[in-house]
Formats: sequence, structure tokens, C-alpha cells
Amino acid sequence: LRISCAAFESVALQEAEAEVAKAAKAASASLRIEAARWHSGSLYIAMANDEDAKHFVAMAAGEGLEIAGEMASVELATSCGESKSTLQRMPGLRPQGHAKRPRFGRGRGSRGRG
Repeated sequence: LRISCAAFESVALQEAEAEVAKAAKAASASLRIEAARWHSGSLYIAMANDEDAKHFVAMAAGEGLEIAGEMASVELATSCGESKSTLQRMPGLRPQGHAKRPRFGRGRGSRGRG
């Protein structure tokens, strides 16, 4: 699983991991986090099995996962090899893409500035 949250910028990493573990235990006493690591500001956790991961994502989508007062985004991440991974987004958790912003000074009527 990949967990992203704005609170990660201001909260100690161990505190964030503890809150995620607490949420997993609250969702189901049988959910176990096997491993956790940080990469590029996101927390990646490995659950005991795929069903546990799916259950945790469903809980986060339904009830929401809050870390230090901020809503967190939870996505399934599956390994595709040594250095590749894919993220599987749950509908409603995060937009699929970002809208392109207009580039000012490059459109009609521009004199090449910008």
C-alpha cells in the first residue's frame, strides 16, 4: 500500500507509522503490517496478504484515514519486478490526473514573451 498525507511533512515518521498501525488494528484485529518504508514523502507498507491490503484500502475509502488531523490517501501498490511498481487507485480517493494549466504568454496575441 502507498499512503500519502500532508501531515507527513510535520509529523515524526514513527508517529505516522504508529497511527497507520493503529488504524489497521481498528479496522480488523487480524490485519498485520509486515513491513514499512518511506520513499519520496509517502509511506509504503506491506500487509500479510492481498486480502488484508484490499480490506485496509476499503476501510480508508469508506471511513477515511486521518493522520495528525489530515486526511490520508491510500492506494494499492503491487510489485512488478525489482524497481517497478504500479499503483491501483480506488475510485473517489484521488483524482486520476491533474488538469493542465494554461501557459500564459504563449497563446494568441503573444509577442514571444514569457
